Amino acid sequence: MLHEIGLRHGTDKADDNHAFKGESYLHVYAQYFQPIRALPISFLELGVKSGASLRMWKEYFPRGEIHGVDIDPSCRRHAEDRIVVHTLSQDDEAGLTEIARAAGGFDIVLDDCSHINSLTLASHAILWPHVRPGGFYVIEDLGMSHVDYSARSDQDTFMDGELAGNIARGVDPEQRRSDLVERFEVILRDMDMLHGDVRFLHFWPNIAILQKCPSG
Repeated sequence: MLHEIGLRHGTDKADDNHAFKGESYLHVYAQYFQPIRALPISFLELGVKSGASLRMWKEYFPRGEIHGVDIDPSCRRHAEDRIVVHTLSQDDEAGLTEIARAAGGFDIVLDDCSHINSLTLASHAILWPHVRPGGFYVIEDLGMSHVDYSARSDQDTFMDGELAGNIARGVDPEQRRSDLVERFEVILRDMDMLHGDVRFLHFWPNIAILQKCPSG
C-alpha cells in the first residue's frame, strides 16, 4: 500500500535507486508504520525537495500532521492542509526544538536531508528527546555516509543546492563514517546493558530505524 502511494506521488523512496532486491524503502517502512496508520500522528521529515514524500505521508496517514524541514525557502510552496514546511537547517537546535515543542513531539522523525554525517548526528541529538514513547527515528541513505564530499573533484555538478549551501555556511564536508558508527555503538551498548530509552535499532540496506521505548 505505502509503496503504491509513493509511486503515485512520485517520491524517489519508491524508485529502483532506493530498492534492494526488489524491496524499496517503502516496503520496509510499511512493516513499522502500518499499525499506527490510522492514528493522529505527528510526522517530521528532514529534507523536502519536491514535496512528493510529504504528500505521500499525508495520504498514508489520513489523520496525521506532516512537518517538513528544509534549508531552501522555496520548499515552502509545498505547504498545504496538514502539511507544514519549516525553513531552517537540520542542525538548528533552537529552531528544531521550537518546532518539536509546538507539535508536542513526534511519532516519526525521518532524516532524508543532507546526508552529511556531522549534520545527521546533530539532528539525531536534537530531535531524539522529542520522539514520543513508542515513536520511530529513521535515517535514510546510509550509503552516502561513506562518500567524502570534500574529496570529490566533481563537486559543482555533484552537489545539489542543499549540500552546496551547507558547505557555504561552513559545514565540514569531510565524511567520517566512524562518527556515525560511534553513535550506533553507544546506542547498542546501552541496549546491551539494559538501560537507555531505545527499544531497538534495526539496520536495513541503506536505512537505520530506531524505536523509542514505549514507556519508562
